[in-house]
Amino acid sequence: MRFGDIDFLGHVTNTAYLHYAESVRATFMREIGMWQPGQVRQGVIVHHEVDYLRELGYPARLRLGLSVVDVSERSYAVVQGVFFEDLCRAVVLTRMVRMDTQTRRAVPLDSREHAALSAWRV
Repeated sequence: MRFGDIDFLGHVTNTAYLHYAESVRATFMREIGMWQPGQVRQGVIVHHEVDYLRELGYPARLRLGLSVVDVSERSYAVVQGVFFEDLCRAVVLTRMVRMDTQTRRAVPLDSREHAALSAWRV
């Protein structure tokens, strides 16, 4: 956690939770081969939903987790958890689509992408 992640009350700001979720999501996508700079097909976020479960303040050493919760023909959803002291402090649900960066249009998941995501589905 960074000092800049807190507000004047000492609580983590709303946008910081999205940054935490992004860091675990980007690592995951890179690990399964679905994010590499310069690829024509990229993941694009179409929806975020955040549930703030418990207060979180500075300083804190966080643990982040991610699971795939839905894979369909054209989109997929991941849930990211923000943990401190073995308690989940927030849950971020993110729905994404694949986009062709040349046409700027959403495209269906190909078989490799579908398999890579489905392997992590809970």
